[in-house]
Amino acid sequence: MNQDERRWNLISLVYVEDANFSQILEVAQLIHDEDSLAWILVAMSRIDPNYSPQAIQAIRSVQNLIDKARVLGCLAAIDSSYFSEALETAQSIQGFRRARALSDLASINNICFEEALNIAQSMQKTEGAKSIDEEEYASVLGSLAIVNNDIFQLALEATREIRFIPGRIRVINQLINNSPDNYVNHLHDIIAEIPSISDRSQAFSSYLPRLPLANLPYPDWQSHLHLLAHRKRADLMGDLATLYPAILHLGGEGAMRGIVDEMKRVCEQWP
Repeated sequence: MNQDERRWNLISLVYVEDANFSQILEVAQLIHDEDSLAWILVAMSRIDPNYSPQAIQAIRSVQNLIDKARVLGCLAAIDSSYFSEALETAQSIQGFRRARALSDLASINNICFEEALNIAQSMQKTEGAKSIDEEEYASVLGSLAIVNNDIFQLALEATREIRFIPGRIRVINQLINNSPDNYVNHLHDIIAEIPSISDRSQAFSSYLPRLPLANLPYPDWQSHLHLLAHRKRADLMGDLATLYPAILHLGGEGAMRGIVDEMKRVCEQWP
């Protein structure tokens, strides 16, 4: 188990009912990693604000400026008294990572919205720019669009231009979760432009909760199911659970029972 896995396993324990924070901290301190300790203490602060002073001490020991800005921003979201320090840390970052840090803080206090947007829009998009830059640019705009829906169209256009398809799908997922209803159809259009049908089905799976499932027309159901059929079996089963309102609307309880029985039959024949 690597360091990141240990960190997130400990963080998950923080949210267990009646978790023993003292024991978790004792184990965390054995990792000898300031970043991990800071994240764990921030998670504890979310449940018990009395851990905030310990969290800020751990954060101030984090050497990597970008990591420090991220975890400090999370603490500021819990306790706004740390916002000024989080903003100062974000503003000390150079390059487009500064825009990323500021866009995260803009959801807490929009005082840094304009600065983040100006930095993002000034990013040079030269021929042959790295795909990660395209993804980061679109992701930053997506975060800022949560604060101000007026720039959602910019975020959509930037997402469409991401050449690295896994990166494009990641930003699509981000936008799906936060998109105003009047932009949902635009996201569907971007998904439809993904060349590979397996990648397209993956992106469409995240789009399912934004569909009017309780009154989905039958032709749409056929089209959607044909696309989702390219998903792996376990993933498709999860999609069918999401589609339950549509199945109930189109075929009633009997249709759902029939699907469950058929899935069992398939699993018995092809484990």
